[in-house]
Amino acid sequence: MDSSETRTPCKYGKNCCRKNPFHFKKHPHPNELQDSNDEYISNNEQYYLIERTPCRYGEDCYNTNPSHLKEYSHPHELLDSDDEYTSNDEQYSSIGRIPCRYGEDCYNTNSSHLKEYSHPHKPQDANDKCKSNDAQSPLAKQTPCRYGKDCYNTKPSHLKEYSHPHELLDSDDEYTSNDEQYSSIGRFPCRYGEDCYNTNLSHLKEYSHPHKTQDTNDTCKSNDAQSTSAKQTPCRYGKDCYDKDPSHLKEYSHPHKTQDANDKCKSNDAQSSSAKQTPCRYGKDCYNKDPSHLREFSHPHNDVQSEMHQNILRTKHHTPIYWGKKAFTESYHEINVNAGSTEFEIISDLLNGTIEHHGNKYGTIYGQDPGQFVVTSITRIHNKTLWEEYCFKKERIIEANGHKLATCESSKYLQGRPLLMPLLDTSANEYWLFHGCDPKTLSTLLKKGYDCRVSSVNGMFGGGFYLAENSSKSNQYIPCPSCQQNCIDRDSNCKCQNQQDFQFSIIFYRTVLGDMHIVKEYKSEIYCGTDVSHPVRRPPKKPNSDDLYDSIIGECNKYGGNSLRYREFVVYDTAQAYPEYVIKYKRSTEKLRSPSNINSVQDRYYTFIKTNSS
Repeated sequence: MDSSETRTPCKYGKNCCRKNPFHFKKHPHPNELQDSNDEYISNNEQYYLIERTPCRYGEDCYNTNPSHLKEYSHPHELLDSDDEYTSNDEQYSSIGRIPCRYGEDCYNTNSSHLKEYSHPHKPQDANDKCKSNDAQSPLAKQTPCRYGKDCYNTKPSHLKEYSHPHELLDSDDEYTSNDEQYSSIGRFPCRYGEDCYNTNLSHLKEYSHPHKTQDTNDTCKSNDAQSTSAKQTPCRYGKDCYDKDPSHLKEYSHPHKTQDANDKCKSNDAQSSSAKQTPCRYGKDCYNKDPSHLREFSHPHNDVQSEMHQNILRTKHHTPIYWGKKAFTESYHEINVNAGSTEFEIISDLLNGTIEHHGNKYGTIYGQDPGQFVVTSITRIHNKTLWEEYCFKKERIIEANGHKLATCESSKYLQGRPLLMPLLDTSANEYWLFHGCDPKTLSTLLKKGYDCRVSSVNGMFGGGFYLAENSSKSNQYIPCPSCQQNCIDRDSNCKCQNQQDFQFSIIFYRTVLGDMHIVKEYKSEIYCGTDVSHPVRRPPKKPNSDDLYDSIIGECNKYGGNSLRYREFVVYDTAQAYPEYVIKYKRSTEKLRSPSNINSVQDRYYTFIKTNSS
């Protein structure tokens, strides 16, 4: 008698796909007919699975190539010790389905997707019952990261808690080996995600890059569709082209710059953001350094502009300690400085401690020079855009001077002839300075900054931005709020009543002077120019160099100057001066209190900074 007659027939019959030899010994299976002669398939052919080489990927393999399946065997999960069957509908439902390209990393739970595509599972314990996919997949235990493939948080604690989609590698629309396909596992996600276009192999090995999720019914696109540039005409401007018109990009191909083999992720914010920007109408001739402008508009490739843009984004924008930790909760904010506070008293004393006589002309009260400025309020300005520009310019000046500004000739000169203002930063020659202006331009200066393109070119030193260490000198440029006279460049005669009640505003600028050009012997043909069509709009060159000074100091008579009674400070770059305070005051002919010693005021400032830093 055939031994199969004493065995219990397998309840799955010819649909059984168990490969366990012990299962075949215990349960007989009907043989499928091979041809019209109804001959049985030989046992050697029927059970060829037993004699094949085990696939090194085991049940995680989903290579469906027939030649691969003939050569290698693949284990199936073991049933428990009682050899009880689970439902073939559940256990072998993956048979006949296309393996999902995302494998066990897939977290698409759409029922139509699960019916069409199979997913490999991790080996189960021998005594373990069939668990649900939610329990088997490690991703199911994680909360999907809300940033998905765009996330570039590489903290282990974050990656352990949240799941992220992984990239796929194609190989002519067939699945690549598991070593290549899952190579992204264990790599740090590239912070630029799918926007990264660094094709260097060392970069690709170190960082993983997500791809856009394709529709479940979508087939792999052909290489011809993926590399459309092969059918495009090379643009004659090459990598220098900045035409972002979709019709232009569709018709013409553009090369990318080759990156260094050892280069890490460069700032894609600076390199590729232009693809989403509107071309600036001024092109490479644009010199608007406003970060908001650079983010909105693209500019043709220019090494200087590219470096500038990258540096603006990475420069540390540390604010003064007394601004507080949350200085930029808004892009523009005005902070009222409390009257009676140390900060208020220091600013007020600097304003009154630098008053001088000016011959009872301009900025007067009833025809006399003010003896005192009665401060009514002080407002601190928090302007994020202007502060970023200022910090960037400050860093550029420090770097351009080799981090040696503290020992340059102009710094040594000022050590023996110090300014009336405290030195805020020795590494940049940063000082507070006053600026008086027409009230009509006050708001623009605070919110948009000084614009050198519209500045007057009739000053002693051309088209620059003028500041003073003496508050009374800047006071001369502020007109009467009633008659709009009584200031430099206008009539000095003011007949208004109640002048003691008029309120004026003066701006207290934080200014980077850098390497200063000291002017003792003034010559208008040098500093103002002789050709009215080409006025002076920059500081002079340094001796025997093409480099420019960072600012100009018009020296006063006290220290050997031949033209100025009081010092004049001039900068020519918009970003070199930041409007930190607006001081509102009233002019008075009476000295309501004894003037503060300017040296003691400076000492109080340094103590104030040291106290707030500790």
